[in-house]
This record gives sequence, structure tokens and C-alpha cells, in this order.
Amino acid sequence: MSKHPSPDCTRSFSSSKTFILGTRKSALALVQAKLVADALRALYPSPSYEFPIKSMSTVGDRNQTTPLHLLTASSPDHPAKSLWTEELETSLMTGGMDMIVHALKDVPTTLKGGCEIACILKREDPRDAFVVRQGLEYSKLEDLPDGSVVSTGSVRRVAQLRRKFPNLKFEDMRGNL
Repeated sequence: MSKHPSPDCTRSFSSSKTFILGTRKSALALVQAKLVADALRALYPSPSYEFPIKSMSTVGDRNQTTPLHLLTASSPDHPAKSLWTEELETSLMTGGMDMIVHALKDVPTTLKGGCEIACILKREDPRDAFVVRQGLEYSKLEDLPDGSVVSTGSVRRVAQLRRKFPNLKFEDMRGNL
């Protein structure tokens, strides 16, 4: 996401060759920001262009214990998507960053005034991972016995899995790496 240049920007984009990329502090967000920085360096290989990454925690990062559907329901000022974007967008709009990198799933459907989606990178492998405790012989969901507990933080994923595996139990789990 980038900011439209305007007279109230704290610095001119054309006079600077350093463009600060903002992102969340999560491991996944930092990997994504590095991919964007590398792509920008490939487009602008001159050593005079710099793309440093500035990371910060957001509301969604700081509360790792409340299930997401409860966190967003109890916080009308923070609709679900803005839990991961609001602080970064504020920094972008006040000149603390020049662009921000988000997973598209975290971007609100309505963007903050003055922001735009400047580009979308080619999608990486979108498959989910099935992780089991070491020593267990299960290699796929179909192998799990009835009543097994599957954890995820995604309401959508629970709905998909519950439809296909009605005999499994589901518990909330936050985090992605």
C-alpha cells in the first residue's frame, strides 16, 4: 500500500532515493517485506536506491490470546481487517514510512483515505501445512481418528474442515509461523 504524494507529505518522494517499507513484526510479514524490498532492488539496481524495512506491532499482534472473532466483535473501533493495518497506515500517512507491505488477506476492503494498493506480487504457494506432534503416524487429515483436535485461527478454515471432517474437533489457535 502506498500513499498518494500530496503537499502535506513530510518529504518529497522525488528528492529521496531511500524508501522506507513498513510492515508488521511477525516473521511472515518480515519475509514478505524482504521479498518486496528485493523486487524493488531488482527494478532499481543502482546502489543509490535503498529500501530499508521498518517493522512495528499492531493491535492484532499484541493480543495473541483472544480468538480473532471475539477480538473484533469486542472492538467496534477496530474492524477485523484493521487489526493488522491501522497503525501502519497511520505511520504511512504521517511520513514515517513510504509504503507498507501487507498480506492481501489482512487488507480492509475499504482503504484509508489517501492510500492505494500500488502493486500485488505474484502469489507464493498458498497451501496450508498439516503439522503433528513428533512421533505420531498421521500424515494427513484423513488419517486422524474421530474426536481428534485440530487447531487454527481461521474461522473460514474451520468451516471448510468441519464440512469435510465432521467427526473432528476444532480449537482456536493464533499465529502463522
